[in-house]
Amino acid sequence: TLGTIIAVSLIRNENWAVAIATIVITIVTLVFAELIPKSLAVRYGERIALRYVKPLEVISTLLYPLVYILNHIGIRFTKLVGDSEIPKPTISEEEFRTAISIGEAEGVMEGNEAEMLHKVFEFTDRPVSKIMVPRTEIAWVAQGTKLSDFLNLYTRGRYSRFPVYKDNTDNVVGMLHAKDVLMKLTDESDSKDSVIDDLMRPAYFVPEGKRLGELLAEMRDGGHHAAIVVDEFGGIAGMVTLGQLTEEIVGDIRDELTDKEKD
Repeated sequence: TLGTIIAVSLIRNENWAVAIATIVITIVTLVFAELIPKSLAVRYGERIALRYVKPLEVISTLLYPLVYILNHIGIRFTKLVGDSEIPKPTISEEEFRTAISIGEAEGVMEGNEAEMLHKVFEFTDRPVSKIMVPRTEIAWVAQGTKLSDFLNLYTRGRYSRFPVYKDNTDNVVGMLHAKDVLMKLTDESDSKDSVIDDLMRPAYFVPEGKRLGELLAEMRDGGHHAAIVVDEFGGIAGMVTLGQLTEEIVGDIRDELTDKEKD
């Protein structure tokens, strides 16, 4: 390229000249042929379109035969080598983020709305290990615990969902929801000496590398309100709730049973 020729003429070392020319040309192309035109189009799209629509229509009409021929050559070549056509998205993630930032700057949307939309992009690819309650901070309940003893644990703590274990905390046999216990105690005031076993729900296990977007869809479709996170060796790494996932996008949410803390 012309840039490479200029770089070679200025720098004696040809390898360094090619490397520097490549970096400079890439940056210039990215900024002046990608970022700036797209930003201008998003910000002044209507004004630019009205000004240039007629000339572009004439150029498009003149070039249509050539574009048609080249397009069909490309399609035939693709079929010849056996590749299937993969439709490209009409807008990239970066373009969408730019539109959000411009919308916020121009007052089209509130700052908290823009922040929430940005969080959606960050949320999808994050692993559950980044937001889970670590094992050491989980409030555990042993299988066979009396409802009265559980009630004491619940009132002293800050959680509403508890993993139930047998023998040791790596052997989780179910999940206990405080709501279920409170409903039973309300309906049967003399049931404090009963044990929690009949109120347990099945535990839902997920690997610590699972992405939040995928996990949210699974928990929503499966009706799960909490998940036990396991590490690569099968041990318990932590726990995550549906409330925590939601808070990653919309911010702090009060627990449905208490104002003390989130799930």
